[in-house]
Amino acid sequence: MPLNAEVIQGDTIILTITARNKYTDAVINLTGASISVSFAKKLGGTASLTKATGGNGVTVTNAAGGVFQVTLSASDTAALLGSYFYEVQITDASSNISSLHNSDMSPGVIHFLRDIVNNS
Repeated sequence: MPLNAEVIQGDTIILTITARNKYTDAVINLTGASISVSFAKKLGGTASLTKATGGNGVTVTNAAGGVFQVTLSASDTAALLGSYFYEVQITDASSNISSLHNSDMSPGVIHFLRDIVNNS
């Protein structure tokens, strides 16, 4: 089942995800891997936002355990409204690219809701 969430525009959200092999459900070791997470209004559409390892919003917190976090800042979410699909792609240490599809992601959907009160 994909990870789904609702976020208010302008809020910060941190998603914690465990990478698992889509065929065996085994944890994917993320040592030496790079990860990107793309958000788009429709499947197959152009990414409205991309986060990645290397200082752009994706942090591996337990490489051997396959755990990483995706941080969407207040400025990231302020510009988004409505439902966005998101997908994780992992490039392993051997440059093999795979999309993450498992109990955490398949791809997921985040619903960005309008902020009722603008506190800025």
